[in-house]
Formats: sequence, structure tokens, C-alpha cells
Amino acid sequence: MAEKQKGGTGMKGSRMLRSLASLRLTEALLFLIAFLCVVATVIPQMPYRPTEGLPPAERLIMVLSLRDVFHSLWFMAASAVLALNLLACMWVRMRWRGADRGMAMPATALCEVRMPEGSDPVRVAEGLRRLLSARHAIIDHEGGPSPVVVMGERGRLRRFAPLLVHASIFLILLASALAFTGFKGTMEIPEGTDLDVVTLYDGNHRHLPFSIRCDRFGIEYYESGMPSEYRSELSFLDKGTMLVQSPVLVNHPVSYRGILFSQSGYNQHFEATLTVKGPDGAQRISAGQGAVFEIDGAEHSVHVLRVMEDMMSMGPGVQLLIEGPRERHMLWLFGDISRISQQYPGITDKVPQFNPSLVKPFTFSLDGVSRRTTTILGVNRDPGMPFAAAGALLFTIGVIMIFLMVHERVWATIDDGQGGITVRLAMKRNGKTVPVDVHVCNQVKGLGSSHS
Repeated sequence: MAEKQKGGTGMKGSRMLRSLASLRLTEALLFLIAFLCVVATVIPQMPYRPTEGLPPAERLIMVLSLRDVFHSLWFMAASAVLALNLLACMWVRMRWRGADRGMAMPATALCEVRMPEGSDPVRVAEGLRRLLSARHAIIDHEGGPSPVVVMGERGRLRRFAPLLVHASIFLILLASALAFTGFKGTMEIPEGTDLDVVTLYDGNHRHLPFSIRCDRFGIEYYESGMPSEYRSELSFLDKGTMLVQSPVLVNHPVSYRGILFSQSGYNQHFEATLTVKGPDGAQRISAGQGAVFEIDGAEHSVHVLRVMEDMMSMGPGVQLLIEGPRERHMLWLFGDISRISQQYPGITDKVPQFNPSLVKPFTFSLDGVSRRTTTILGVNRDPGMPFAAAGALLFTIGVIMIFLMVHERVWATIDDGQGGITVRLAMKRNGKTVPVDVHVCNQVKGLGSSHS
């Protein structure tokens, strides 16, 4: 009873495995994936939407939405089931090969040759081996209604081509799944400084286990003045210690610890050097546009609104917004205010915003404006890339084997009955039974004679 129950469970599992490996399921999944790809071309896609801080219900809606097809539950589920389908197909095929069912001689498309009277069975067998060995590897095998004396085979490696194609598609699906564990984003690093934060495409931030310093950024120009090449000299640092130095150019990325860094662009900023004199002494500050710093023990905050090399045709200038406990002031600083005052007498009285001592008890001065370049790096970590490359290689090899190689088997049986010796031949090519070549049948007729 227990054996019967065990056998029933095994049959049920075998049926489930064959259902999972069915070609109809493969076709349905491929149709669904193709349909989703069409949907992705029709419906405007919004990938990399911010998810930080969203409640679980909104995240579920995003996963079910078709506004980001390739990150949706529909696409991921179809790909996962297709991967299981491929694994089941490979398992069934390997079991089929392991049972060696392909060794059975076909019962159709036989070529029967009646040998002349007096033919020697031993000579016939030796002649068959000699005849078939010209194009096939000879395998002696016993089976079927008559003893199979000779079986020839060539192109045996082609049997594994479908397995290679199935395995390649599975590896590509695995690579796409692993891509979800990676990230994509950008880093904007000022020349001479280091950074370890990546701004992801979905608006979030990610810290790297190391930092990157832009030692130097260079631009080459065409004769027309258009940029021809960007080049960043990068240093990869671990707790301030330099580990690797490498240049990054457009279309020439560099990989470090499985993360790909590519040259995406650059920005040029102006940075002002300011001196603030107060009751406690002078404070020297370097700040770019958008920077905020504090003075007077955090009683006043200074916002750098604009930094220009030539402000209102009066040379380098900075626009500041100074916020105190009770008042706010807009202040314009120029690099050579004394020359401007000589050129326009009384200008600081007529335009108080030009007066460096407008905010008491401080006096601001602009020491200079310098141009600073920041390099913009594209950052991409894709753990599935090696699997995708291996899958593409296996797929190419498998397709080449399928189209350029021929797997052929030839069976020959010798039936030494009362009516004489009869040789039966059968052939399979690429898994399909095909008629035996008439020329081979004619050659078989001459075997076993004394002159053969």
C-alpha cells in the first residue's frame, strides 16, 4: 500500500514537471512578455520614481502599474515562471538523454537488404562496421526485436545545443533579476575634492564603501571651440588612503569593485573668496553659488545668491543675502570697490546695497572669484552583467551548433533466418527518422561475398 502511494506521488510529481516543461506554457509566457514589451512602447514609461517614504499601499500600486513595465510585478512574475519552465525543460531533456531512449532503432523508414546466398554473417557485420565507420563513430549495441550489430553516430555534440540555448536564456533571465539588486545614479565631484555619495535616479542617495577624488578634470576642444573630449583623473580612496588611480573618458568607463564609472558630463561653477571682519577678528571663507555660512556665533547666516566673474561690467562680484535676528539685508560685493567708488563718487551712499559695511558691525570684502569645474560621473552597479555575458555567449554557440552541425545515427541489424541473411538499416537525422540513402543500401548488398 505504501509502495503504491509512493508510486502515485511520483507519477503526480512527474506530471507536474512535464506540465511545467510544456511547450504551450513557454509559448504563453513568451507571448505575455512580448505583449508587455509592446505596452511599454505605447504607454509613456516613468522608471526610477521616488519610493522613499511611500506607504506600502502606494508601493504596491507602483509595482502593479504599467507606467514602469520592466519593474512591474507582471513582467517579473512572467520572467520568473519562464525561468522555472526552462529549468524544467532542461531537467526533462537530461533525464530523457540519461535514459538513452534515443538508442532505440526506429521502426519506420527501414531499408531491408537481402544478402546473396552463402553470405557470411561475420563478414557482413565487419563490412557494415567498415562501411559506416567512413562517416560515423561505431557503437555496438544490443536491443530491439533483433540484435543491433552496428550503430553509427556523428555530430553527437549537437544533442547538447538545445540545452545550451535553454541555459543561455535562463542565465539572461537570472541577470535581469540580479539587476534589481544593483543601482544607477550620478556623482558630481568638484575638482580636487572627494565624495562617496551617489544620487540615484529615483532621487534617493546611496553611500559607497569607498570615496572618489577628482584629481584633475580636462577638456579638449575642436578648432570651432566645441568640446571634443572630457577626461577625469580619479583616485579611489579608502579612509583617505589612495587605492587606485584611473582616468575616465567618454565611452571609456572604468570598473572598480564591481561598480562601473563613466564620464557623463561636467559643470563649471564660480567660487568666491570672502573676508568678513567683525569684533572678534577676520574670517576668510570660500563659497560657491548656493552656499550658506554663518558668522557672529551663528547669529547671522549668509546666503551666496550669485557669483560672477564680471557683475554689471564692474568686475568680479557677489550677491549676498544676510539674515540676522531682526533684519535681512541684500549686499553686493565687488572685487575693487575702491576703484568703483573713485569712478562713481558717493555710490555707496546712493546705493546702500553696495556698501561693504552695510551690516553692522561687519565689513565684507571680496578677495577674488575663481572658476571651479565639477565632473559628472555615471554610476552603475549591475551584478547580473557577467551572467548576461555568459548567456549571450552560450546562446551564440548553441544557435551555431543547431544550424551548422548535423546529428545523425544509423542502425543496422542482421537477421540470419531460414530464408537467408537480411540486413535492415534505419537512420535518424537531428532527432527525426529519415530514409536511408539508396547508395548506402546498394553498398550493403555487396557485403559478405567472397570478393568483398
